[in-house]
Amino acid sequence: MYKKYNMVKMNKQKHIALIAHDNMKDDILEWARENREKLSRHFLCGTGTTAALYDIPVATNRATADFLLSSKYMEEEYNRRILDFSKSMDSRRSKFLDK
Repeated sequence: MYKKYNMVKMNKQKHIALIAHDNMKDDILEWARENREKLSRHFLCGTGTTAALYDIPVATNRATADFLLSSKYMEEEYNRRILDFSKSMDSRRSKFLDK
C-alpha cells in the first residue's frame, strides 16, 4: 500500500479543545485551573458535546492530559507528519482498476 505523508507545522501557540465526557466536567475544570498558567499561552475552545477528533493528540484522562501538557512540544513549533489520504486512495484506486 502506498503511503505518502505531509509535514504540517504546529506553531508554538497551540489550539486546545477542552471536552468533558460523561460527568467529567468538574474534573476537567479542576485540571484546567491547576494548569491555568500553561494553558494561558494557547488558544482554548470547548464544546458541550463530545467531539470526534482526527490526527490530533487526545487526552482521555488527567494522566494523559498532564503528559501532553508537559511535553516540550507544547512550548515550541513542531512539524507533525500526517498521512496524505488522497494520495493513498489514488494509489489504491489505480491498483484496483489495473486488475
